[in-house]
Amino acid sequence: SVHLTLALGLIGIALLQRSEGGGLGMGGGGGGALSGRAAATAIGMFGDITGGLNIQGSVTSTGYRYTTRASDETIANLDADDLLQGGPAVIIAGNVAGGVTFGRPPANTDDDEPDEDGDGIADVDEGSSQINVYGEAPAVQVGSATQDITLGLAGTGDLAYGFINQGEITAQGVYDGITANGIRFGVDGGQAVIIEGGILNSGAVAALAYDADSVGIRLASGVTTPQLINNGALTAASASNVNSTVTTLLIEAGANLPTFINNGQFLASSGGGTANLTGVLDLSGTLNSITNTGSMQANIFANEAGDPITGTTTLINVEANTTGVTIVQDGIAATPTTDNPDTDGDGVPDSDEPSMVGAILLGSGADVVDIRNGVVLSDISFGDGLDTLSITGGARVVGTLSDSDALLDINVADGTLDARGAGAVDISSLDVGADGRLVFTIDGDTATNSGFNVSGTANIADGAELGVRFTSLIDGPSRFTVIDAGTLNFGNLDLDAIADNAPYLFIIDAGADLPNNQVYVDVRRRTAEEAGFISVEASAYDAIYEALDRDSGILTAFINQSGREGFIDLYEQMLPDHSGGPLLSLASGVDAVTRALVGRNASAAPGETSAWVQEITFYADKDKTDSYGFRSEGFGVAGGV
Repeated sequence: SVHLTLALGLIGIALLQRSEGGGLGMGGGGGGALSGRAAATAIGMFGDITGGLNIQGSVTSTGYRYTTRASDETIANLDADDLLQGGPAVIIAGNVAGGVTFGRPPANTDDDEPDEDGDGIADVDEGSSQINVYGEAPAVQVGSATQDITLGLAGTGDLAYGFINQGEITAQGVYDGITANGIRFGVDGGQAVIIEGGILNSGAVAALAYDADSVGIRLASGVTTPQLINNGALTAASASNVNSTVTTLLIEAGANLPTFINNGQFLASSGGGTANLTGVLDLSGTLNSITNTGSMQANIFANEAGDPITGTTTLINVEANTTGVTIVQDGIAATPTTDNPDTDGDGVPDSDEPSMVGAILLGSGADVVDIRNGVVLSDISFGDGLDTLSITGGARVVGTLSDSDALLDINVADGTLDARGAGAVDISSLDVGADGRLVFTIDGDTATNSGFNVSGTANIADGAELGVRFTSLIDGPSRFTVIDAGTLNFGNLDLDAIADNAPYLFIIDAGADLPNNQVYVDVRRRTAEEAGFISVEASAYDAIYEALDRDSGILTAFINQSGREGFIDLYEQMLPDHSGGPLLSLASGVDAVTRALVGRNASAAPGETSAWVQEITFYADKDKTDSYGFRSEGFGVAGGV
C-alpha cells in the first residue's frame, strides 16, 4: 500500500492526484505554506490511495484579496474582484484505505529515534496541520459527485478511526452574508461516503460567520459513520444582527450517525442576539446515543446597544428520532489539586465537572436523560414515548421540563432538580431519594408555581429536601401545591435544609396532605420581629417590601439572600441615615475648635501682632438602639493671628 504524508512547505496552488497508473503529483512552487485563490483548491485528492493520508503543515484557501475583516468603510470600497469565493482548502474525493489524518508530530518517547512515527520525515521537521479557508467553501470537504468513497481505519487502538483531526481546521466567512463551513462530509447530489471506525477530533474545528449561517461539522445525505468523538474543541459561531443559524454539528436527512461523544469543548455561540443556535441538530433520526463528559454549550449574547435577545439557544435537537435517544452526562474521576479542588467530594475536580447549557428537544421514542455528574442548565422537552430523567452523583438539573404524553418517570436519587416554569408538569412517576432535592419556582404575582402532577406514585424518602425560588413577591401567607400524586409515600423532610436554602425574606414550611396525596409549601413574609429589626428598620419594612417588585435587579438581590447577614446588609442600604452621625460629628468638630480658641496661650503686647496654631482632635460614637449607631473620629488644625 501507499502511505502519503504531506509535510507542506510550498506556496501556490497545489493539486495532488493519483491517476489510474498509480502516480502521485504535486504542483506549485515557492517557499512557505500552501495557499490557493479564486475557485482553486489548495489540496485535492481525487484518486484512490491504498494506504493512509496524513496531512501536516499549513494549508490556506481563499478568493479574497484581504482575509482580515476591515472597517465598514473599507469593506464598502471593495469591489467584486476583492471578494472572490475560493474552493475548499482540502478536498478528499477518493477512497483512502488507511484513513485520513490531519496530524501533528509524534510524542518524543525515544531520544535516539529521529523518526518515531516511521513516515520518512524527521520528527523535528514535522508540524501540526493548520487548515484555513476564508470564504463560504468548507475548510475540508470529503465526498465525490461521481463515486462512492470509503475512508478506512487510520490505525488501531486510539487511531482506529477513518477520519482524525489532531490539528486546527478553521473556516471564516470574514464578510457579511458569507456562510462559514468547517468540515463537510458528503456533497450535494453526491455519492455515499463511508467512514469506518468513526470521526475523531482531538484538535480544534471552528467556523465563524458574520450576519450569515455557520456550521462546524456537516454530515450530508449518504454519509455513514458509527460515531463522532470530540476530545478537543468544536465550535460554530457568528456575529449576527440578522436571523441567521449557527449549528455546531449538523446531521442531515439521509445521513447516519448513531453515536456522539463529547469529552472536550463543544460550543455554539453568537453575539448580536438574533441568531438561532443549535449545538447538535439531527435531521436523520439516526442519532440515538449522546455522551458528555466535557462542556457542551449554546450561548447567545445581546448586541452592544443591549437590545432584547430574539434568537434561540438549543443545545440538542433530536426531534426527528422515533426510536429513543439516550443522553448521558458523567464526570471523569481525577486527583484534585490546590488549584483544582474537589469541593463537593464527588471524585471529579471542580473545573473538570461536565456541563450542558441550552435547550434539549427529544423525539417520540422512549428517551433517557441520565445525569450522573455536573450541571445541566436546560429546558428539556421529552416529547412522546415512555421517557426517563435520572439524576445521581450530586448532579444538578435546572430548567423547565415538558412531556407531551405525560409518560415521564423522574428519579432524583442523589442531586438536585430545580424545576422552572409557571405550572405543574404531568408525569407518570416521581422518586426523590434521601440525598435528593427538589426546587420549585413560585410566582407570587400570578399565584402560580412549578410542580408535578404524578399519575402514578410519588415517593419522597426520609431526609429528602424541598426548596423554593421566587420570581416575585407574595401578597400574604400562601400555600402552594408542588406535588399532586395518584399515590404518595411521604417521608420526613429535612426541614432545616429547606429553611437554610430559602430566601431570608420569607418563612417557608413544607408538608404533606396525605389524604389527598399532595405535597405543599407554605410561604409567608418574615415579620419585622423575626428579622430582628430595630424600630427605624421596622417602620420602613412595609414600604420597602412593596417597592422591591418595581426593580427586578433589587428584587433578585433580596431573594438570593438566604442568611440574615446578607439580607440586613442589603436592607440597610434601602434606608436613609437615621443615626445623626454627620450632625453629631460636625458638632464634635466645632466643639474641638471652640476649646482651642478658649484655651489658646498666645499673647501680644500693645501694637504687636502674634499668631497661634493648635492641633485639634474629636471623637463621637453612638450605640445602635432605636436608630443606627456610628463612630467618627477626626483631627485638624486651628489657628489665628
